[in-house]
Amino acid sequence: LLPDLGNARWIHTLAAGVEFLPFELLRESEAVVTNSRGLYADALGEFTVAAMLSISVNLTLLSLVMLPLASLAFVVVGRRVNYLFRRVQAQFGELSAATQENLSGIRVVKAFAQENREAERFRAANEHNLVVNDRVNRVWSLFSPSVTLLTEAGLLVVWAFGIWQVSKDQITVGVLTAFLAYITRF
Repeated sequence: LLPDLGNARWIHTLAAGVEFLPFELLRESEAVVTNSRGLYADALGEFTVAAMLSISVNLTLLSLVMLPLASLAFVVVGRRVNYLFRRVQAQFGELSAATQENLSGIRVVKAFAQENREAERFRAANEHNLVVNDRVNRVWSLFSPSVTLLTEAGLLVVWAFGIWQVSKDQITVGVLTAFLAYITRF
């Protein structure tokens, strides 16, 4: 596709995937690679909300009630996960430093018969690394199901309210169906 990059500084692909790019050539060049992923996301989101509002203002407002709760979950969990990820990186740095020290000073360690002490030090650093990673995994493993639960609960409320509106002849089944088709894209 790109046999010679020449003096290219920037390569932009219209596709989201980059697996077709010549990575050997890119590694040797100073070119920056970008793509158009998400280019129309804002416009599509705005269109979807406008379409939902045109179908049913009440159902749209009801479907947007869960957004503050989801945003709050993102902020609270995001801060916690960010803090824990930084701790994981720091711990991994300590583990890497201990490994590097042992490898570069292996002759000194052996000369003073400190293998057991260094092995224990490495085991302790590794154990601490495991504990920190477990904390991140626990928080992260609760995050996705919690967001899914909030989303599905909001969708259930919209369904129930929509069915109630259909039973009172305030909207038709077709309007509810169209609205639900849009809400799944939102």
